[in-house]
Amino acid sequence: MHDAMLILHFLGLVMGLGTGFAFIFLGVGNADLQGEDARTFRQRTSILTRMGAIGLALLVVSGLFLMGPYWNVLPDLPLLIAKLVLVVVMIVLITLLTFAVGKGERWAARSEVLGKIMLLTSLSTLVLAVLVFH
Repeated sequence: MHDAMLILHFLGLVMGLGTGFAFIFLGVGNADLQGEDARTFRQRTSILTRMGAIGLALLVVSGLFLMGPYWNVLPDLPLLIAKLVLVVVMIVLITLLTFAVGKGERWAARSEVLGKIMLLTSLSTLVLAVLVFH
């Protein structure tokens, strides 16, 4: 069971990080779109937000299982606490991104900034996970 949860955890990680990278590259490659083209582009790429949310859900569900042996010693693991805080930040960011993608032009710039923050948060979480569990 542990191996299955670890696989799900890594799958969620790939989906979450992939979403962040995809938004960065798609944003750069399509920065010159205006009006209806920009709206259509945002609608078509909104599926990436769903992919990120699914990845994050996989991370949380599998992570709760994988955390089993660590709950009792959590106060002694400050890097793990920091990682868990970043997971909460990621949940907030993916919620805001989901909201922003559906709001149109006014939120386009905000969603770009949120995407960059999400990518940095995801990478930071990955680094902390390696430091905690190596």
